[in-house]
Amino acid sequence: MVNGLVLLDLRIGITSVLHRYYVGGGPDFASFGHVLIERAQGVGKVLGQGGRVAVPPRGKQLGWYYGMLGAGRRTMFDIDRFVSDCRDAVDRDPTHKAAAEVVKRAMSDPSGVMTALGEPTEPGITPLYQSADLTILNLAWRPSFTVPPHNHEMWAVIGIYGGREDNIFWRRIKDHPDGLIEAAGARALSTGDVCPMGPDIIHSVTNPIPRLTAAIHVYGGDFFEAERSEWEPEGLVEKPYDMEAMRTRFGK
Repeated sequence: MVNGLVLLDLRIGITSVLHRYYVGGGPDFASFGHVLIERAQGVGKVLGQGGRVAVPPRGKQLGWYYGMLGAGRRTMFDIDRFVSDCRDAVDRDPTHKAAAEVVKRAMSDPSGVMTALGEPTEPGITPLYQSADLTILNLAWRPSFTVPPHNHEMWAVIGIYGGREDNIFWRRIKDHPDGLIEAAGARALSTGDVCPMGPDIIHSVTNPIPRLTAAIHVYGGDFFEAERSEWEPEGLVEKPYDMEAMRTRFGK
């Protein structure tokens, strides 16, 4: 077994070199193995004299550097990486399961997401990615704003990185000629919470707090092109979803 102090010294050496490379603009990693041997010869020999380590381009993947610092550090949220990870997840698994894991990782550090995306100053919907099988949205909900019951006709994963949203889940009343629905459950989502939803889910959403709520929504389809339904809020009668009306209401 390698002595714990040797491993600690090795970790300090790695951290020092990474810090010089990413933050200080130090030398490249051509002699990375030699540096490890200098810091801890016993472990360095295992890695190999003169070994090389593949690293991301400087300035693009600082999250990789911070991840190397060890326990207690979190990787920085990167929008491009998040989109890429969601894209890879959908390519591997067309259900919501893999994408939900990506969103959960991001929401483990909601303040990092807020820093990367910026704290919202007004309500709105900002597409981060849109394709036939994946849409990623950055949403800001104004205080006391409610979206009436609606479905998606695709799975969704909701992650809250600031504020709160209250969901009421609905179900169709069997064989009702007007497509009426009834309440079936509820869930409040607070900062850091993630909620996966299957393709048949019907829900209404309210921001109950006196400030903007910020969320990332990931959908397993083209959110803006899918034909789906919404329910009139008083009588709960089904009607076609009006995307333009939704955009207008959301931006007020």
